[in-house]
Amino acid sequence: MDNNEFYQSLPVDLSGSRSKNRFRLELLWGLGKLIDLMDTADDFTVVFDYVCDIEVHLPNGFEFYQLKTHSSSMTSYTISQLTTKEKQSSEGSILGKLFLLKSKDKSISTRIAVVSNIPISIGKKKCEALEVALTDLPADIQKKIIDALHDEIQLSQSDLVDVLFIRSHMNFAEPQNELAGKLSFSFERIKGYEPHKPNSLYRLVADVVQEKACYEYSDKEYEQIVKHKGITRAEFMALLDRQAKDEITGIEGTQKYIRSMSLNVQHKYNVALSDLMLKLNKSRLLAALEKEIALKVIQFEPQNIESGIDMLIPLFHDRFPPEIDNVQKTVFYVIVLNKYAEGGYCNEDDF
Repeated sequence: MDNNEFYQSLPVDLSGSRSKNRFRLELLWGLGKLIDLMDTADDFTVVFDYVCDIEVHLPNGFEFYQLKTHSSSMTSYTISQLTTKEKQSSEGSILGKLFLLKSKDKSISTRIAVVSNIPISIGKKKCEALEVALTDLPADIQKKIIDALHDEIQLSQSDLVDVLFIRSHMNFAEPQNELAGKLSFSFERIKGYEPHKPNSLYRLVADVVQEKACYEYSDKEYEQIVKHKGITRAEFMALLDRQAKDEITGIEGTQKYIRSMSLNVQHKYNVALSDLMLKLNKSRLLAALEKEIALKVIQFEPQNIESGIDMLIPLFHDRFPPEIDNVQKTVFYVIVLNKYAEGGYCNEDDF
């Protein structure tokens, strides 16, 4: 049995009931997992809400994550809660249903995990570790798990390998804010600059995740399942590329302007541009100054770059922090002018 055949043999869980809030948290945690995977070398597909809440499909196997979030009234998960049916009408316990997704074929790697915002308790003691492998638990606790699940599924101690309890450190109160920042950092690492419209980037990716998760038809072919329910590494990169094209930065126009200069001046201005880009991403003062300069450019509507520079020098040259030299100041003006020429500064996201 190959990976595709194994996956298509698993029970589909498209109709699991849950609150809107829990469903949203599942998707956001999955988005966070997707971003983390971009730091690995593996090819992958993250599938949302098909046989499990969040799935990671890898060349050599699968990872399945079941999310269980709780309010502050519940302080930890016990082994009994993980191995007992939540309701009499439930098809199985939390761990019992997860074990149905674990391959008996050792050539197919399967990792299953319960993910929660609260820790697990071992005996009477809370375990504060972010990740607990069942094989690291005391032998008597492992036996307790196997015995408790006896009526649901026949297990041996070796079946507990690659079974985890993960305590998520995601901010479940305001996850979108944390993930927007995480997504912007990933964009910067991959593209080399901060997104100028981080909210737009977040909406773009989150909307695609929502679309994938809400697809509710059970496809027969593995390729169709992945197409409709999953996001691959290549697709995530395509989303970042799409956002980059939509961003108006003025950088490309500035580089073109510099190329029109003599060779020795080009070198000086390109060094200034590189230094300035690093400072722009970190300086609130420069960000505030950009807004002021942009408003002045909109007011005066200069005819070309040179007239724009001449107009801005007497107004702003002494407003920069001392570490910004005169060449960098001029490059800064050119960036703002080109961003204006490209159609920037037309809505709130540009300021």
